[in-house]
Amino acid sequence: MDRQDGKGPPDGKVDSLADRRLIFVRVSACFADGAVLLLIFLGFVLLAELAIRGSSGRPLFLTQAARLADLMIPYFFLFFFVCFGYFTFFHFFSGQTPGKMLCGLRVVDEHGKSLDLGQAFLRSAAGLLSLLMLGAGYWIIFFDPQGKSWNDRLAGTQVIRTDQNDREV
Repeated sequence: MDRQDGKGPPDGKVDSLADRRLIFVRVSACFADGAVLLLIFLGFVLLAELAIRGSSGRPLFLTQAARLADLMIPYFFLFFFVCFGYFTFFHFFSGQTPGKMLCGLRVVDEHGKSLDLGQAFLRSAAGLLSLLMLGAGYWIIFFDPQGKSWNDRLAGTQVIRTDQNDREV
């Protein structure tokens, strides 16, 4: 990748094959994070169902469609805040979500430094904006010469590969 720190190819050209590989590794990390978030969310749903059951004597999982519809909005907001907090927390504290750790990726600022809380928050907010635009902010990584999504551009971040010792590759 052509970077400002002089670690890119000597002729200054972008290594498009390496960029394409990084994109697919990022997609893999996204699926891994989705699985972790799904488990977290299902844990919250199970706790909520246990609380409802304990107070009403109903079966563990609600079978009434009307009752499920009443809980859709609270569950949506719960899922939203869990996702937003998850990405903000992990990007601020370590630069890596569990999915990025598994795939050997790290989010850093444009100078290769750790993110501050504002950047981590902005990156999560821009990620939401990207999703609201039918994922356009993420699809753009397939066409962007640097493989950056909208949230990378808006927060001034980049995703890099790391080795087992957490050094940039």
